[in-house]
Amino acid sequence: MTLAEFMRQAESRLQDKGLTTEQSAELKEHYKNTLRRFYKRKRHQGEEIGPEIITAACNNALGHLEELARQLIVDKEEKAERLNPTLLSKAGMRREFESARTKQKSDQITVLVLISMDLDDFKQVNDNFNHEEGDRILREMGNALAAAVRPDDLVAHYSGDEFGCLLPVAGDKIEPEKLQEKIEEVISRIVEKTQGGIQRPDGQKQEFSVGYRLVTSQESGSFEDYQKDADAAANFSKIIRVLEENRGTQVASADRVIDHGLLEKYAAQYQTEELKVAQALRSFKRAADGLAEALPGISPEDLRKKVGDFFASLVAEGRQKKT
Repeated sequence: MTLAEFMRQAESRLQDKGLTTEQSAELKEHYKNTLRRFYKRKRHQGEEIGPEIITAACNNALGHLEELARQLIVDKEEKAERLNPTLLSKAGMRREFESARTKQKSDQITVLVLISMDLDDFKQVNDNFNHEEGDRILREMGNALAAAVRPDDLVAHYSGDEFGCLLPVAGDKIEPEKLQEKIEEVISRIVEKTQGGIQRPDGQKQEFSVGYRLVTSQESGSFEDYQKDADAAANFSKIIRVLEENRGTQVASADRVIDHGLLEKYAAQYQTEELKVAQALRSFKRAADGLAEALPGISPEDLRKKVGDFFASLVAEGRQKKT
C-alpha cells in the first residue's frame, strides 16, 4: 500500500461519518505525518521497509483513524468537547489498552508503558490571565504531545490538564537491566519535546508531573488499576518538585519521571518529615486555591500569606502545648 493509496482509503473510511471538513482534514494529515515519521525511523534504524511492513503500518493507522472518527461522533452526540481530533478520549485509551493487552498476551508486544502527565501550576494561568489562555495552553499541550511521541505510541486527553500516553515496548530487544533506563530516556525526550511546543503567557517553561506504570504480560489487572498507579507516580513527581523547591533547587520535569514500581526507592532519598511537610504544603496550596475562588476580592498570593501565617501560628501553638 502506498501513501497515496492510504490517503484514498482514509478518505473513503471518513466519508459519511458526520465529521466536519476540518476534522476530516486534520485526521488525514495527522496519520499521513505519522506514517512518514514511522518510515523515517525505520530507515534511521537501518531496517529495510518492504511491502509487508508498509501495508501493516497503513492498516494499523487506518484502524486508529476509524477509532478516532467514531469517538468524535460519540462525543458530538454526548455534546462533549475535544481539544483536538487526533487525541484519544479516556474511553478510547481504555479500548486501545485492552487491544494492546490482547496483542501482548500473544507475544506481539513484550511490555506496555502507561504514562500519566499533568501540567504544574496550570491553575495560575486561569487565575492570573483568563480561561481562554488556559484553553490555548491545553490545545498546545495536546498538539505538542501528539507530535512528540513515536509513531507507534498513543496519546489521550483524559480531562482538564490531565493527559495520558501508551507506549508499546519490545522489551525482548533490550537488556533487562537497561530496560528501565531506556524507558525513562524515551519519556524524558517526549517531555522535553512537548515543552518546546507550549508557550505560557507568563514566559515560564511549562513543567509537568510525570508518572508511569510498566505492564508486563504476566500481570493481570484493568486499565483503571494501572492508570491509578501511574497517577500515584505522577503525584509523587509533584511532591518531589515541592521538596526540592523547599531546598532551594528546581528539578526539571524530564528529571522527575517516576516509575510506580520504584516509589519506595524514590521516597528513601528524602527524610520522612520532609515528605510529610511537602504533602502538607501541597494540600495547603490546593486549599488556598479553593478559598481564592470563594473569595474573589483577595488575590491567591495574599490569601496564601494570610492563611499561611494563621496555619503557622496553629502549628506553633500545638508545639507549645506539647512542651
